[in-house]
Amino acid sequence: MSTSFLSPHFPLSITLMLVLISSVHKAFVLELFSFLCTFFGKL
Repeated sequence: MSTSFLSPHFPLSITLMLVLISSVHKAFVLELFSFLCTFFGKL
C-alpha cells in the first residue's frame, strides 16, 4: 500500500528537483558569464 502511495509522487518530486537544479544552474552560469565578461573587460 505504501508503494502505491509513493509511486505517483515519486516522479513529481524528481521533476521538481530537476527543475530547481536547472534553474539554479542557469542562474549560476549567467552569473559566471557576467563575471567573466567584466573580468576580461577590465584587462
